[in-house]
Amino acid sequence: MCVYMIIVQICVHFIIRSKCWGNLVLFWIGGDRGTLFSIQVQINFELERLTLGFGDSIEVLQPQRLRERMQEKLRRAVSKYN
Repeated sequence: MCVYMIIVQICVHFIIRSKCWGNLVLFWIGGDRGTLFSIQVQINFELERLTLGFGDSIEVLQPQRLRERMQEKLRRAVSKYN
């Protein structure tokens, strides 16, 4: 499945160097929101954990199902600190 994400500029080199991200395609580097990229991967526990590890430095854009799963996991995490 093709996954689209935006990551802040300071973290781009981690994405480029990591072999965990499957077939990586960078669409643009820089900009106010960061770097847009896509990866061809299976959506699974490892992808979710790797993505969550970047905290507020990364945003899942598509697919919507993965975006919603990330939102729910982050909501549950925040609730533990309230």
